[in-house]
Amino acid sequence: MHSKPLMVDAASILESAVTISANYVDVAGIELQATHAWLRRLAPAVWASAIDAPGADQASHAAAIAALAAIIRDPRFTWLTALDQFGKSENKAVQYRQASAAGVPVPKWLITTDPNSVPSTGTWVVKPLGPGSFIDGTGLGRIVPTRLVDITDPNVIAAAPFIIQQLIPATIHARVVTVGDNVWSATLPAENLPLDWRLSSESHRAFTRVPTPDHVHDLAREAARSNGVGFTAQDWIRDTSGSWWFVDLNPAGQWLFLPPEVAEPVTAAIAAFLDNHR
Repeated sequence: MHSKPLMVDAASILESAVTISANYVDVAGIELQATHAWLRRLAPAVWASAIDAPGADQASHAAAIAALAAIIRDPRFTWLTALDQFGKSENKAVQYRQASAAGVPVPKWLITTDPNSVPSTGTWVVKPLGPGSFIDGTGLGRIVPTRLVDITDPNVIAAAPFIIQQLIPATIHARVVTVGDNVWSATLPAENLPLDWRLSSESHRAFTRVPTPDHVHDLAREAARSNGVGFTAQDWIRDTSGSWWFVDLNPAGQWLFLPPEVAEPVTAAIAAFLDNHR
């Protein structure tokens, strides 16, 4: 039996008729039964900019998220990735610890706001520990990419906690996607690309269907398992010696920009899970 899929987030709760009780959930006239579910996002990205919104808006947003949490934690639902694991795995320090303990190669990293604790040798990049994007004082959206900085500058280190990570010069970038135990990958030659390939709009259309080696698929599977997540979009790089390194994983990352031979099986695997097929 196939039922109509329902997509719901905190914003739609404010726009729909919603009823939640001890053993009953109805959203927009659709009663939710025991089913499989996928956590894609809790609220629109623009909600992150509403910190300074009027008090009433803050209250309604908080109430909507609380109502959504009540739905998410309904024990009748089987999640591709559970809420708690989703939240934990969004923290890069946590995912690095878990992946490294599982034998996944992770570049050296450090979080510090103490200039005296920064490495004195080597080449390092910084990554945001918190959100990778924000709304600035003028209302414009900003992205915080991975970038090279002078980590000996105390003003850089003390401004906010960042991840300082060893630079691995890349010859190939890879997007590796996992759904359960299934793994797919696409690769992108690193020549003439910025340090963070996402800053190149052309890169999103330049991934090839050439996969990573099988052992990278095995390691990506371990990175997902060790973090307890059923879906991941992972970034990997191959260095100048041919070794592969885990960059990070996103429990709600993108894959549709990849070649159809890669993207379509990922979509089908998620759909099969939601349709209660193992």
